[in-house]
Amino acid sequence: MQKHNLEDISFTHHTYKGGLEFIGYAEYNGENAGIIKAEHLPRLSSVTMYKLVTVPEYRRIGIATSLIEELVAWTESLNTTKIICVLQSVLLQDSTTNFEKYLVKRGFKLEGMLF
Repeated sequence: MQKHNLEDISFTHHTYKGGLEFIGYAEYNGENAGIIKAEHLPRLSSVTMYKLVTVPEYRRIGIATSLIEELVAWTESLNTTKIICVLQSVLLQDSTTNFEKYLVKRGFKLEGMLF
């Protein structure tokens, strides 16, 4: 298996639904390496992140962190500072405990069942 570096990955994002939905992409030579999806909820003054996936062969090089950084920049451009994570554990290939530790390390706070 080829070892990938973060420098080889390109990141882009698009907004949909009148600028209320954010989809960020990570690609390597046109091949999907990761995706993040979120929605801005103006009435709650927050952004809800509902999908974060890194393709297994591209894990552990910083793709998820870079995708979260893209989301944070978009969130700040909306003058919103709260990101709520509602990812379903069924989508995770890693154990839920490891993923929770990853999110906490990235600045998320565990609040009941939500991050």
